[in-house]
Amino acid sequence: MNSGSAEVVSSGGVATGTSVRNGGRETVLSGGLARGTKISSGGVIHISSGGHALGSVAYNGGHETVSSDGVVSNRVLSVRVGFERAGIDGA
Repeated sequence: MNSGSAEVVSSGGVATGTSVRNGGRETVLSGGLARGTKISSGGVIHISSGGHALGSVAYNGGHETVSSDGVVSNRVLSVRVGFERAGIDGA
């Protein structure tokens, strides 16, 4: 997804292998799952309370934000990445 594009993963929904870059945004709501998301070059993935991201990869300026009670498992952060606003233990 590029600039101006947005994807919302709602309760019971699963997004697999999404690439988010250049101002695109993916939001995972409570009960939603994003698996294997690649975030780069100004892309953002936001995990809301009750949402879950599994195996996300953030690199080259990609951002992953997590609300309180959001869950991120097996994430990979590469060089020059800022992980912002983590609201969970161990983030």
